[in-house]
Amino acid sequence: MEIKFEWYTTKITEDQKKKAQEELTNIINRDYNPTIKTPASLLIVSLFDENPKYLLTGAAISVEGETTKEVIKNITYNPGIDFELINP
Repeated sequence: MEIKFEWYTTKITEDQKKKAQEELTNIINRDYNPTIKTPASLLIVSLFDENPKYLLTGAAISVEGETTKEVIKNITYNPGIDFELINP
């Protein structure tokens, strides 16, 4: 599964983005992939910096052909990542 990151932020550095992206990729591969029955070919993770409580917030959708579905919601990064899986 390919993971693509969409960044909607101007408040963090490229190094912070790279670190967050690496951590999210590792956690998604560890926690998300084993729970899904049919892996999507593409997972798009969108990250924002509008929430003053967290450095980043976001969600992820899976893309399979023309079909998209939200699969991870309430991603928070402060640093340290927490997210809520949507039942696949």
